[in-house]
Amino acid sequence: MSYPIDVTLNASLMVLVDPLDGSGVVAPSLSWDLAENVSLLGSGYVGWGALPAGLELRSSLGLTPLTVLVQLRVYDQRSLERRPPPEDGR
Repeated sequence: MSYPIDVTLNASLMVLVDPLDGSGVVAPSLSWDLAENVSLLGSGYVGWGALPAGLELRSSLGLTPLTVLVQLRVYDQRSLERRPPPEDGR
């Protein structure tokens, strides 16, 4: 699920659940366009379910660790500046 909060801010939420054992993962994220060619992404993963017992897995997604990701994305837009002129000469 994704929701545009405003023009520069987008929130999303992903939920995965294994119906056989009830384990799952929830992954919220937030993306913010700081400039025309720079954006900041923050996301996380939180899992639930039975943890392994020794070497025996007791759920599909229960071993998913708490994870946080922060990513700064910078886009190269130089190719946009070098567009060929229109064929009609304008």
